[in-house]
Amino acid sequence: MYSEEEREQLRKDILFTDEAAELLEISKQAFHKHIKNERIIPLKTSNRITIYLKEDVLKLKEELKEGRKRHLPYIFNDENERI
Repeated sequence: MYSEEEREQLRKDILFTDEAAELLEISKQAFHKHIKNERIIPLKTSNRITIYLKEDVLKLKEELKEGRKRHLPYIFNDENERI
């Protein structure tokens, strides 16, 4: 079994679907499109839950931000922060 420390570290490193969509600031439907297009791959899927590595979600977040900056440059200020 995992120690309490190991469990806490695992909890910090994984996200559930709702948490991942919230972190990306997109709807669950949009998140599922990224799954379908294989832009993000679940770490584990069961009948009731799907989990993702937080690192993978953060990587996708950066890719989405770069895409938005290319296609919608007017929504970012000089410091590349979203307005």
